[in-house]
Amino acid sequence: QVVSEGFSAWQPIPALHLNMAHLSRLRIVTGMSLAGLLLALAVWAPMRAFSTLVTPRPVSQRPGGRQFSPRMTKSIMAKPVVTTVQGALFRKELDIPGGERYSSQDWLPNLLSLMSSLIFRRIFGHWFSTVSFAALVVYLRKEEMVASIPMLFPTLLGGFLSLLLAYRTNSAYDRFWEARILWGAVMNTSRKFSTAVCAWVVPTHPEEGRKLLKLATLFPPALAHRNNGQPLKEISQEILDNLPEFRVANPPVGVCKEMEKIILSIGGGSNSWEKSTRLNLLLRNVNELLDATGALDRIIVTPIPLSYSRHTSRALSMWCCILPFALADSLGWVTVPVIAVIAWTLFGTEEMGHLIEQPFPRRRDIRGRIQPPPPPFDVGLSADGMAATIRAEVETVAGEAVYPDAKK
Repeated sequence: QVVSEGFSAWQPIPALHLNMAHLSRLRIVTGMSLAGLLLALAVWAPMRAFSTLVTPRPVSQRPGGRQFSPRMTKSIMAKPVVTTVQGALFRKELDIPGGERYSSQDWLPNLLSLMSSLIFRRIFGHWFSTVSFAALVVYLRKEEMVASIPMLFPTLLGGFLSLLLAYRTNSAYDRFWEARILWGAVMNTSRKFSTAVCAWVVPTHPEEGRKLLKLATLFPPALAHRNNGQPLKEISQEILDNLPEFRVANPPVGVCKEMEKIILSIGGGSNSWEKSTRLNLLLRNVNELLDATGALDRIIVTPIPLSYSRHTSRALSMWCCILPFALADSLGWVTVPVIAVIAWTLFGTEEMGHLIEQPFPRRRDIRGRIQPPPPPFDVGLSADGMAATIRAEVETVAGEAVYPDAKK
């Protein structure tokens, strides 16, 4: 009895006191909640259909093959981004694919397309549960069935939570940006390598030079295949045909191995200092490609620690569930839309970090089904798009050395 009296006197958390009248009210609330859910679905369906008509997603296609939105920024994306590359043997224009740019003129379509947002669809279950719990807390508070808490507690906790969420999102973006820098290094190295081969190797060893340039065009798609997590059986037959001794495990490493073999065969028995220096520069370029491959593998196979992500998710959920106890007395039923906006903002920010944590979207889901590639730079990096750009540029530099039928 002493223990029970002491426990009833000390109640640091909201206490729930039930009687028969309260149970009958809870039944009414449950029925009203179900009716509200059906009403929400009835409102959500037409809004979702309408949002597909106004969403600023890519809806038309240009000759280059990638899609773009008709509402893109006029000064940047109204026409294809074209650059002219002066190759060693012929001149060619390349369409460099870029990501869709946000325009401030799209604010209304972006607002109306909320229901079709990828972020909102992914957080909908978490968000709806939090808003429903907030509505329940407001009702119980109005019936004086639970106690309130001072606003100081969620305020103090919110400061620490903002730092935790910001660090989690910044860590994910750092991985995304590092992967983009590495692919930029692959492009620069491919340019240097193909230009050097055309200048140094093709004039004196045309057959070996053509093989090196052919392998240089195959390295970007082989690297993209590995970054996308595709199985070896889906790799291009063109790549396998040029790797007679290395058909397993790591295609980009196999391409680099064939390059080194050819370079070493060219320099075998040579005592010329100039020739040895040039071949060493070619070998250094191949090593740079290998370094980029290893760094990209490190990003892919080493995610942000799961315990860190779980702790962030739990902290967000607990804070959003505690907040209604502090707002119910002052805001009343307005607490529900306030919590809805706060939860959407926080959960959406957390989910953005989850999406870009893996820079290269997986081509297959957990059931092994092939997924269509997302728009470039939307939720990740388009490895296939960047590989196609690098390959086209190497082919431009190689010109007739690899493609005898190419016309100027």
